[in-house]
Amino acid sequence: MELAGTSQLFPKERVVRIRFGPFTLDDTTKQLLKDSRVVHLEPKAFELLTLLARRRPAVVTKADLHAHLWPDTFVADANLSNLIAEVREALGDQARKPQFIRTAHGFGYAFCGGAADEGEESPGESRPDLVESSASVTTAVPQGGGIRRWRWAFAALIVVLVAGMTLRGLPTPAPSPTAYRLNVDLGAGVPLAPINVQFGAAAVLSPDGSTIAFAARPNPDSAQQIYVRRLDRMDAVPLSGTNGAVIPFFSPDGKSIGFFSGGMLKRIPVTGGAALTLAAAPDQRGGWWADDDTIVFSPDRRPGTRLMRVSAGGGAATPLRPGPHDQTQEFWPQALPGGRGVLYTAGNTPSSFDKADLVVQPRNGDRKVVQRGGYHGRYLPSGHLVYIYEGTLFAVKFDLERLEVTSQPVPVLERVRSNSITAGAQFSISNDGLLAYLPGPSIGGGSVPHWMDREGHTTPMKMAPANWFNVSFAPEGRRLALEIRDAAVDIWVHEMERGTLTRLTSDPAADYKPAWTPDGRRITFASTRDNSSTGNLYSQSADGTGSATRLTTSTNAQQPGTWHPGGRFLVFEEISPDSDIDLMVMTVDGSDTAGWAPGKPEVFVNDRGRQWDPAFSPDGRWLAYTSAESGRAEIYVRAFPGPGGKWQVSTAGGTLPIWSRTRSELLFGMDGQIMVVPYLARNGSFDAGKPAPWSAGRYEFRGPNRMLDLHPDGARVVLTPPSLSPSTPTPERVVLIFNFFDQLRRIAP
Repeated sequence: MELAGTSQLFPKERVVRIRFGPFTLDDTTKQLLKDSRVVHLEPKAFELLTLLARRRPAVVTKADLHAHLWPDTFVADANLSNLIAEVREALGDQARKPQFIRTAHGFGYAFCGGAADEGEESPGESRPDLVESSASVTTAVPQGGGIRRWRWAFAALIVVLVAGMTLRGLPTPAPSPTAYRLNVDLGAGVPLAPINVQFGAAAVLSPDGSTIAFAARPNPDSAQQIYVRRLDRMDAVPLSGTNGAVIPFFSPDGKSIGFFSGGMLKRIPVTGGAALTLAAAPDQRGGWWADDDTIVFSPDRRPGTRLMRVSAGGGAATPLRPGPHDQTQEFWPQALPGGRGVLYTAGNTPSSFDKADLVVQPRNGDRKVVQRGGYHGRYLPSGHLVYIYEGTLFAVKFDLERLEVTSQPVPVLERVRSNSITAGAQFSISNDGLLAYLPGPSIGGGSVPHWMDREGHTTPMKMAPANWFNVSFAPEGRRLALEIRDAAVDIWVHEMERGTLTRLTSDPAADYKPAWTPDGRRITFASTRDNSSTGNLYSQSADGTGSATRLTTSTNAQQPGTWHPGGRFLVFEEISPDSDIDLMVMTVDGSDTAGWAPGKPEVFVNDRGRQWDPAFSPDGRWLAYTSAESGRAEIYVRAFPGPGGKWQVSTAGGTLPIWSRTRSELLFGMDGQIMVVPYLARNGSFDAGKPAPWSAGRYEFRGPNRMLDLHPDGARVVLTPPSLSPSTPTPERVVLIFNFFDQLRRIAP
């Protein structure tokens, strides 16, 4: 076994006096002295000053200060502010010009004065309720003896650390319910996959806390896959058959793992084997394996998409709850113990799921909102419900029988990496109180589109950061249409030379997924303006004049795909209750002056599974699209208008096909990598070459959203590089907190 940084966890010398300026903190007498004279401090104020001085120069968060000073009581922040004011008054310090106590606004406080420690020999040091180690820990439990079946948490903390002290001749302290925090190597030697870090959770614990599973990429050019590490071993083992996997989750017995790949929900044994495909999930937002051996999952991010349930052994997926569809999005489910219901995040908040609700769908009866404001809720065996709000993990007491919150929310853990746009969060908690999480920022402030060339060089566009999606270049290449999600979802047009961004639509409903007509005069988009539960197709002049024209009227959700270069045919996506997503084709005749006369939509592609991302070739003879008919998203090409054959272009997965107008090349995305395929089309046959990386650079993958487009010059693309995405930096470590339930019971008794 290997233990790094033990001296930081258990120093040989216990600090009993801290000298700074004319002052001395004496822990033996619990007094503050100034030039040998006692300066009066209330006990809590003395405890606060001592904690800050011992942790200097680090910032101590307000949450940690509350946990240390009032471990069993919830008090307002004003109490902490009053204590800080008392300490500053005793030291003659000023908040605006601090000599000793510095305020880290919105976060906590830090001791900033020069100080020196004086101590005495001692086996250990008293410490706050939540002990954080900056040391790197790599450890494993020995395979033989009586500790073979111990939880790894106790092995890592009690067995390794305590046994390590015993071997070094140090007295062994009795175990305590202190919540320890360790930064732990995952054991794979590779970073977590970027898309998994963007969503959640990147690393998940088995229910008994003995195993951790995570999705990682062996090298930048390969597909990500699931790794499994038993926490009594040193190394993580990759699971074959999980290429492209995201968002893993365990079965209740910990023997199998559910995951999403290629637009499908799948399962695989923890020990490896064949992966079983269970259901379609083109833009997944989480899954949970229930005690009754069914899986509840969120298959899509589209407004109105319901949570689904499918047997873990396979079969037809059915909606979790009956009733008419609406625009509510239902994400990140958790099946509650005993089959009492399903907890999930629900909202229609395009700018931030901080405004969402935590909802329970009971086994019988109507759904009920249990907490307003927050996302990614999880019920814990400690009797708490935890969730994310503005990047902080909050906790409330939760009555599982009545399905009701019974206390006020209290902050538990700050800076949990999360994404308020996707409602994803990077934490996982086992049934016996082991917490694994990724520290980091809460994402939701938007980003700037970037140019990238074939060498991978990137430069930002002249545009303010925004929560943008689904970019599309105008045919002449001077304008860029994009969907921006803020207080509402609207279509905007960016004029690149001038650097201006103009709103095209302003209806209170959602307007999304822009597509240019071949002449560049109009933009087609999907909108819910005439039906709040279903998006249909509309067309608007690109300069914003005139009103929008409705092109389709359907009870099925639709969104535009691609216009034929001749300007008469529109191919679009339609969600059919019978065959999932089909590609439809429709003629559109008319003009701005004479009006527009859309024809009757007809099915063009309705193969098994879903089809999406249609794109016409520059000459209009071929249609490329994404299909999950094989169980994995791949790129296909077929003749238009037909008849003709069908050719698979990608070989290891792919989405978002884009035709080059300057070369005989077809680009597509593969898990954040831009791929390119040379082709030769003649005599009604399409011959595709071998896919290869188009560029060394990568883009931020966001499910089926069009997060990149090729400029008409064929030499550059617009995208968000991973260096600016929520997934950066991609870590190789997680933070583990042991005895987390004890910490919760102190904070929220």
